Parts: sequence; structure tokens; C-alpha cells
Amino acid sequence: MLKISERREQKKILKKGNARECLNFAYEYAQKGANIQALQKIVIKSGDAELCYLFAKKVEGADVKTLQDAVIKTNNAFYYYTFAKEIKGADINALQNAAINSGNANVCYSFARDIKGADIKALQDVVIKSGDLELCYFFANNVKGADIKALQDVLIKSNNAKYCCLFARDVEGADIKALQNIVKNSNDLEFYYLFARDVKGADIKVLYETFLKKYDFKFEFHKIIHKQFSRFVKTKKINFANNEQNREKRILKQNKNIGKEKTKTLEYGE
Repeated sequence: MLKISERREQKKILKKGNARECLNFAYEYAQKGANIQALQKIVIKSGDAELCYLFAKKVEGADVKTLQDAVIKTNNAFYYYTFAKEIKGADINALQNAAINSGNANVCYSFARDIKGADIKALQDVVIKSGDLELCYFFANNVKGADIKALQDVLIKSNNAKYCCLFARDVEGADIKALQNIVKNSNDLEFYYLFARDVKGADIKVLYETFLKKYDFKFEFHKIIHKQFSRFVKTKKINFANNEQNREKRILKQNKNIGKEKTKTLEYGE
């Protein structure tokens, strides 16, 4: 039971109508008889998704459904996901529908990844529609039940060599040949090497031969790639046709000084 001084403080807080003060008072005095309903009403009226979520999480006796409805009305998609993940008794379907309707691909990815019972296909559709290559890669790599082919198709249509490389390297069930073709047809020569080096099942010979054909002496970066790629290929003991061997010799002759320089190992952030 609240002391007289505490009842006075509650009355003052309710009159003032500050939502954060209401949250703090409710959290501290819930077990001593604080007027949870009145304090919660002010928090909901504030339209602050974070405060509604915190009230549901921290305050004993909070009305989860009413606070959840208030969160959905704020149109703050991040808290649809957070409420579903953190609050016991949350209505997963209602929060998921709100996330889908928001069109927020980041939230839909997180929802699919972390929330038990999530509708993977419906959430995946939002991610695919967004065209966000990183999220499509993450979704395929991290969400159980993801449609690998549908997500992969987004990357293939984008012709983005980097994400085709990452997808082929990390995603089980990826179409290595199709992804390699995107890399091979691009002008991002560093990914020829990275694909050959990192992707199980990559056609190293084809990638290296294509790299040699597209190699341009004018670009210093091509020399750096060649240095690392040629060393890697030598470890695989691959036999090349005479014309490719001759091309390789010409490049080595042109780059005779680069072997004396220290070069940074190529990675995906380069």
C-alpha cells in the first residue's frame, strides 16, 4: 500500500501527465498499490512506442494487449518486432501483420529470424520486394525456411558481383554456377579471385582465364589482384592452354616489380 507521501507524488505525476515519469513511478511502486491503469493511460496517450513497450516489459500488472495496440498505432515498426520478441503474451500475428504492412524490410527480416512461429514467406516477400541485396543475402543465410532460389534470383538480376560472391560462399543450396556467371561477366575483377578462393565448387580455371583476358595494365589494382590470384592458382596445380600461359608470362613480365611490394590481402570490404 502506498504511503501518504507516495500517494501525493502519484497524484502530482498524474496531474502533470509526463509519460516517462508515469512509467518510472509505475515500475517502482507497482507492488505497493500504484494506480497502474491511470499511469498506463498517460503512457499510451503519449503515443511513444518505446515507453509503451517498456511499460509492458517492466511494470507488473500492465495491460499487454492495450499497450500492444498502442504500439501498433504509433507506426514505429522497430517496436512491432521488439514487442513480439520481448513481451510475454504478445500477439505475434497482430505484430507481424503490422510489420508486413509497414513495408519495413529490416524489421521483416529480424522478425523472420528471431520470432518463433513467424510467417517466413510473407516476411520474405517484403524483403524481396525491397530489392535490398544485403537483406536478401542475410535472409537466405540466417532464416530457417527461407526460399533460397527466390532470394538468389534477386541477386542474380542485380548483377552485383559482391553479393553473388557472398551468397555462393555462405548459403547452403546456392546455385554456384549461376552466381559464378554473374561474377565472370562483371568488370569487378577482384571478385573473380575472391569467388575462386572462397566458394566451394567454383570453376577456378574459368575464372582465372577470364580474369587474364580482362586484365588491364593501366590499372594498378589489377596488378594487386593478379599477384594474389596467380599465387592462389599455383597452389591448385591447374593446367592452362598455351595462349593463357603466354598471357600470364606477359603480365608477370609487366609486373616484375610488384612482387617486391607488400600488398594487402583482398577481402570483401575492399
